Amino acid sequence: MKKITILAAIVLLFSGCAIQRALNMVNLQYQMGDIVNINWAGINLSKVKSVNDLSVADAAKAAAAIARKDFTITCNMNVIARNKTSQPAALGGFDYELQLDGKKLIDGSNPKINLSIPPNGTQQIIPIPMRIDVREVLQAETLESFLNLVGQLTNYGIGNPSKVALKFRPYVKVADTNIKMSYITLNKTFQ
Repeated sequence: MKKITILAAIVLLFSGCAIQRALNMVNLQYQMGDIVNINWAGINLSKVKSVNDLSVADAAKAAAAIARKDFTITCNMNVIARNKTSQPAALGGFDYELQLDGKKLIDGSNPKINLSIPPNGTQQIIPIPMRIDVREVLQAETLESFLNLVGQLTNYGIGNPSKVALKFRPYVKVADTNIKMSYITLNKTFQ
């Protein structure tokens, strides 16, 4: 009987910690960070301001990607989470929707991130990996907005400002189950 009581106390202690970490997710403050690691066909587009910035090797990679009809750009959208509580918070995953000038560009999820966000005002970057198929953007009404954003990311201050919104829905992990919270909309203007 004594062993069962001790075991029950240990289980309650660990689940209590898990529940507290989950509850701390509600108190986090979120902010949109930068869009980083912009790549296409193995070319780091973050450093390309014009065609003249492409090396011969980059041009060959671009030509090969075009030949195989690969127009997928990958990047990371950083979300900054600040935990002002005195206990860590546990992020179990998230859903997201990226909007550009009020129009949906892409959406996705990462249901198994398992990230601990330290307490006492500590900031934690949550990288959101994104894949954008430019062919789909070309077919949608977002082409002008997308081209303007690319210009803003590579030549700050050139062209019209781009309004980027990220709808972010964190998952709270309680015992091995993810509970989806409400969407949080983060906004940033690139100019």
